[in-house]
Amino acid sequence: MASWMFPYSRPPQKDRLVGDIIKQIPPRKKLVVACIGCNNLTGDVLGPLVGTMLHARLQSSKLPTANIIGTLAKPLEFNNYQTEFNKRFGNQPNVFTIAVDSATGTPEQLKTIMIGSGPIRPGGYLYNSNQKFGDMHIIGVLTQYGDDIWIQMSSTNMWIVVQMAELITDILFDVLKLYSQGVGNTRYRRVTIVGKRTSQKRITSSGIEIV
Repeated sequence: MASWMFPYSRPPQKDRLVGDIIKQIPPRKKLVVACIGCNNLTGDVLGPLVGTMLHARLQSSKLPTANIIGTLAKPLEFNNYQTEFNKRFGNQPNVFTIAVDSATGTPEQLKTIMIGSGPIRPGGYLYNSNQKFGDMHIIGVLTQYGDDIWIQMSSTNMWIVVQMAELITDILFDVLKLYSQGVGNTRYRRVTIVGKRTSQKRITSSGIEIV
C-alpha cells in the first residue's frame, strides 16, 4: 500500500483509510496496536494518548483491549518498547503490529498524518536508532528537523496532538471492530464500495524520522 499523507485538519474519507489498512492485514493474524512515546513531552505523547483513547473506546464498546499496548499510564518509550512488546507478544508468531508514533519531518510535512505499510524506527531522529519495529505504521508529524528539537517537543501545541489522536483513534477503532468481526482483507475487498479515490495526496513517507 502506498502511504497516505494528509493534514490532520483535512482527513480523507475514513472508510477508504480503514479499507486500505484492513487489506494489508493477512487473515487469521493477531492484530496488535503498539502506541509508542512518552507521557511527559507533548511532542512525543501522541502514541500513548492514542493508546489510552483507543483502550477506553474499545472498553466502552465491550470489545477486547488486550492487544493494545502503550498508554499514558504505561507508555512504550524508546528504552523499553521492545522489551515490553516481547513480554506480551514475543512468543506469538502470528502477530501483525500497527505501530503508532510521533515523527519529525520537513516544514511541508508538519501537522500531517501518515499511514503506510512497513516498519518504523522508534528513536530514529533523537537517538539515531536503526531498530525497525512493526508491520504497518500510523505516525503524526509534530516537529520539524532542527537543532531545537527538544524545545519543539516540549512546546508542541497540545490541542493539535489531541486532534490527531482522536482522528487516529477513530480510524483504528473501526479497523479493530471490523477485524474482530472477521472482516479480513479478502472479505473487505468484496464489500468495499467501488468509487474514485479521494483527492488527498498519497506519497511515500521516506522523508520523515520517528522521534
